[in-house]
Amino acid sequence: MDTPTQVVGEINLKDFSDYKFNCHYLGELIGSFIKDLQKPALTEKQEETYLKLKSKDKLTDLQNITLAEFEAKIKEKETPSFELIQGSKSVLHKVWNKEVLGIKEVLKSKAVRRGKSQENESIELVNNVFKLNLSKNTQRLENDYFTGEPDLITDKSIIDIKTCESWETFYSKTEKKANDDHFYQVWAYMLLTGKKQGFIAYTLPSYDESFIIYAQSSTIDIEEENQIFLNLNFDRIPQNKRIKVFKIQNQDIDLEVVYQYLDKCREYLNNLNIQFENQQPLNY
Repeated sequence: MDTPTQVVGEINLKDFSDYKFNCHYLGELIGSFIKDLQKPALTEKQEETYLKLKSKDKLTDLQNITLAEFEAKIKEKETPSFELIQGSKSVLHKVWNKEVLGIKEVLKSKAVRRGKSQENESIELVNNVFKLNLSKNTQRLENDYFTGEPDLITDKSIIDIKTCESWETFYSKTEKKANDDHFYQVWAYMLLTGKKQGFIAYTLPSYDESFIIYAQSSTIDIEEENQIFLNLNFDRIPQNKRIKVFKIQNQDIDLEVVYQYLDKCREYLNNLNIQFENQQPLNY
């Protein structure tokens, strides 16, 4: 086994005032915030009661209190709070750890490794099924707040590929819509490219032969060896049964509100710099 290279790291206390967030962070970073914004101020029942109270000429004291509470909720929704939610803070700590200390998660997940190593096979699957001739995009795009590298770009749309780990994980994707993390990633790609359409393609290419042989080396049982092959090679399944594409509907999201929230995220990252510099060994 090769001896690991010893890397000398450095602390990089950078100014995050103009930091550009990678698109793959956006689901965790702004997803819950946007959902809260899009929720109506009142429930259907409250809205019905509110309209009835507004139409009355005279109200009881209790009705006046109820009406005032409803109007306060409506006003609060019109002026959103930009206080960071806990999920955003958790992502920002990951960003700060990576940018300042050089600490980040190693690609230990088999699913993540597979997505990286078999991207070309997934693109080939897209091309074969939809009679296309697309190549992997290698251009990194950015605006004042986002940076990212969409997988495939066509004249009218972008396509982001998610390579599934197994038939079970692929099948689960065909039973539901694209999740929020992927939605906001593609939404940002659409902004960066100016495309009006976005798609997420969940794919299931067969594993590389070398990977299958390595997996089979863990057993001396011929039946287990054959089963490992069946679990990792999907060539017997028609290609059009091994791809599922979701169209991303471009929701009415107030971009300026998103940018204001990301400004708060930048402030939080700069505050983490200050906290780090002021950190003391004693906490009393």
